[in-house]
Amino acid sequence: MEPIRVFKRREEGSTWEYTVLLGHDSRDVGFLVKIDRQYWEYLTDGRESPEQLVRKCFRFLLKKQSKYSILRSFDLREIDELFPEFKTEIKKTALSAP
Repeated sequence: MEPIRVFKRREEGSTWEYTVLLGHDSRDVGFLVKIDRQYWEYLTDGRESPEQLVRKCFRFLLKKQSKYSILRSFDLREIDELFPEFKTEIKKTALSAP
């Protein structure tokens, strides 16, 4: 799987914004991802950082589609609209983490 690099852009109120880069240097594909603090809590119970959650969400997406098919800018809640199994899979892996 390609490297997934996650960089915090800013925090505004209860929303975090991240830049995500997939790929190798000149073949990088960039994304802007937003996550609401309350949704992060819901998915992880606070057991992993928002950066870890974003990375895990991209691993999930890359199993479903190519990096060129992923929306360039989205809120993590939108993944659930496209893939009904998303929340169950992410919550299961977050809750099983040490």
